[in-house]
Amino acid sequence: MSQDLLILLVLAGIVLLGFLIYIGIQVYRSRWYKTHGKEVIATVVDIEERERVYNRRIYTKYKVYAHWKDPLTDLSYDYESRWVYNLPRVLYPGKSKVNVYIQPDEPEKYLFKL
Repeated sequence: MSQDLLILLVLAGIVLLGFLIYIGIQVYRSRWYKTHGKEVIATVVDIEERERVYNRRIYTKYKVYAHWKDPLTDLSYDYESRWVYNLPRVLYPGKSKVNVYIQPDEPEKYLFKL
Protein backbone atom coordinates (compact mmCIF):
# COMPACT_ATOMS: atom_id res chain seq x y z
CA MET A 1 0.00 0.00 0.00
CA SER A 2 1.43 3.34 -0.96
CA GLN A 3 1.91 6.11 1.55
CA ASP A 4 -0.47 8.45 -0.31
CA LEU A 5 -3.29 5.89 -0.16
CA LEU A 6 -2.67 5.32 3.55
CA ILE A 7 -2.86 9.07 4.25
CA LEU A 8 -6.06 9.32 2.20
CA LEU A 9 -7.64 6.43 4.15
CA VAL A 10 -6.65 7.97 7.49
CA LEU A 11 -8.13 11.34 6.48
CA ALA A 12 -11.32 9.69 5.25
CA GLY A 13 -11.58 7.83 8.56
CA ILE A 14 -11.14 11.06 10.53
CA VAL A 15 -13.84 12.79 8.49
CA LEU A 16 -16.20 9.84 8.93
CA LEU A 17 -15.54 9.74 12.67
CA GLY A 18 -16.20 13.48 12.94
CA PHE A 19 -19.47 13.09 11.05
CA LEU A 20 -20.59 10.23 13.30
CA ILE A 21 -19.73 12.25 16.43
CA TYR A 22 -21.73 15.22 15.08
CA ILE A 23 -24.77 13.01 14.39
CA GLY A 24 -24.46 11.44 17.85
CA ILE A 25 -24.41 14.84 19.54
CA GLN A 26 -27.49 15.95 17.60
CA VAL A 27 -29.41 12.79 18.56
CA TYR A 28 -28.36 13.14 22.21
CA ARG A 29 -29.35 16.82 22.28
CA SER A 30 -32.75 16.09 20.73
CA ARG A 31 -33.48 13.28 23.20
CA TRP A 32 -32.32 15.37 26.15
CA TYR A 33 -34.65 18.24 25.32
CA LYS A 34 -37.59 15.90 24.75
CA THR A 35 -37.10 14.10 28.08
CA HIS A 36 -35.77 16.87 30.37
CA GLY A 37 -36.97 20.02 28.64
CA LYS A 38 -40.28 21.79 28.95
CA GLU A 39 -42.55 21.79 25.91
CA VAL A 40 -44.12 25.17 25.16
CA ILE A 41 -46.51 26.25 22.44
CA ALA A 42 -45.16 29.21 20.46
CA THR A 43 -46.91 31.30 17.83
CA VAL A 44 -45.43 31.54 14.34
CA VAL A 45 -44.57 35.18 13.62
CA ASP A 46 -42.70 34.89 10.32
CA ILE A 47 -41.54 32.41 7.71
CA GLU A 48 -38.42 33.29 5.76
CA GLU A 49 -38.08 31.79 2.31
CA ARG A 50 -34.96 31.57 0.15
CA GLU A 51 -34.69 30.22 -3.35
CA ARG A 52 -31.59 28.91 -5.03
CA VAL A 53 -31.13 27.79 -8.63
CA TYR A 54 -28.94 24.76 -9.18
CA ASN A 55 -28.73 22.84 -12.45
CA ARG A 56 -31.75 24.74 -13.80
CA ARG A 57 -33.89 23.65 -10.85
CA ILE A 58 -35.21 25.94 -8.15
CA TYR A 59 -34.68 24.81 -4.56
CA THR A 60 -36.55 26.59 -1.79
CA LYS A 61 -35.65 26.50 1.88
CA TYR A 62 -37.56 27.92 4.83
CA LYS A 63 -36.86 29.20 8.33
CA VAL A 64 -39.70 29.64 10.82
CA TYR A 65 -39.67 32.29 13.53
CA ALA A 66 -41.88 31.85 16.59
CA HIS A 67 -42.69 33.85 19.72
CA TRP A 68 -43.61 32.65 23.21
CA LYS A 69 -44.50 34.61 26.32
CA ASP A 70 -43.89 32.96 29.69
CA PRO A 71 -47.12 33.30 31.68
CA LEU A 72 -45.30 33.08 35.02
CA THR A 73 -42.60 35.71 34.48
CA ASP A 74 -44.31 37.70 31.70
CA LEU A 75 -41.04 37.57 29.70
CA SER A 76 -41.11 37.10 25.92
CA TYR A 77 -38.85 34.80 23.93
CA ASP A 78 -38.22 34.51 20.21
CA TYR A 79 -37.22 31.22 18.61
CA GLU A 80 -36.08 30.29 15.12
CA SER A 81 -35.92 26.92 13.42
CA ARG A 82 -33.10 25.64 11.30
CA TRP A 83 -33.40 25.87 7.55
CA VAL A 84 -35.74 23.17 6.23
CA TYR A 85 -36.60 22.22 2.67
CA ASN A 86 -40.07 20.84 3.36
CA LEU A 87 -42.28 23.32 5.17
CA PRO A 88 -45.58 22.07 6.56
CA ARG A 89 -48.29 23.81 4.55
CA VAL A 90 -50.41 24.42 7.66
CA LEU A 91 -48.06 27.07 9.07
CA TYR A 92 -49.26 30.65 8.82
CA PRO A 93 -47.71 33.67 10.55
CA GLY A 94 -49.86 34.91 13.42
CA LYS A 95 -52.16 31.90 13.42
CA SER A 96 -50.16 28.68 13.64
CA LYS A 97 -48.75 27.16 16.81
CA VAL A 98 -45.53 25.14 17.00
CA ASN A 99 -43.90 23.06 19.73
CA VAL A 100 -40.61 24.29 21.15
CA TYR A 101 -38.65 22.44 23.84
CA ILE A 102 -36.86 24.76 26.25
CA GLN A 103 -34.58 24.32 29.22
CA PRO A 104 -36.80 25.05 32.24
CA ASP A 105 -34.18 27.20 33.97
CA GLU A 106 -32.90 28.89 30.76
CA PRO A 107 -35.69 29.44 28.20
CA GLU A 108 -33.27 31.02 25.73
CA LYS A 109 -31.78 27.56 25.15
CA TYR A 110 -34.17 25.54 23.07
CA LEU A 111 -34.87 22.85 20.49
CA PHE A 112 -37.19 23.89 17.67
CA LYS A 113 -37.78 21.20 15.07
CA LEU A 114 -40.50 21.22 12.47
